[in-house]
Amino acid sequence: MTLGRAPCNRKALAGGNRCRWMSEQCRVRHLRPLGIAQEIQMNDPKLAAQKFQDLVDLAKDATTDFEKAAVFAAAQALASLFDADEEDSSYDPYVLEKVEGVRWHISASLGYDVTNGHSASQHLSWARGDANSLRDQLERNQ
Repeated sequence: MTLGRAPCNRKALAGGNRCRWMSEQCRVRHLRPLGIAQEIQMNDPKLAAQKFQDLVDLAKDATTDFEKAAVFAAAQALASLFDADEEDSSYDPYVLEKVEGVRWHISASLGYDVTNGHSASQHLSWARGDANSLRDQLERNQ
């Protein structure tokens, strides 16, 4: 079984491999139970990169559990838009690496992921750097 190309069945999904919704039947099977009619696609990756930068600022200012959860959820949602389009050849591995870096650093700074012994402010600094690199790379890839 190849990572990211798991056959469409619940066991593969439970094992951590994700189906890439290769067929309409598969798409319906996974999205209908979630109440989603179709796969969500991103129209402008540069807008998403800007929103990652905004989320770094929001993460810095988040004080309540609700604010932290909202920023965490938004970062996860933005990262998942890049994941959904992972097979799109316009995203080079560097872009996907930066997306994952921003997502992880925001999550760690808010307490939703491991910090590896680093402070929240250090993770936010790294998140800002990754968000800026992501934006720059997307502009170069135009």
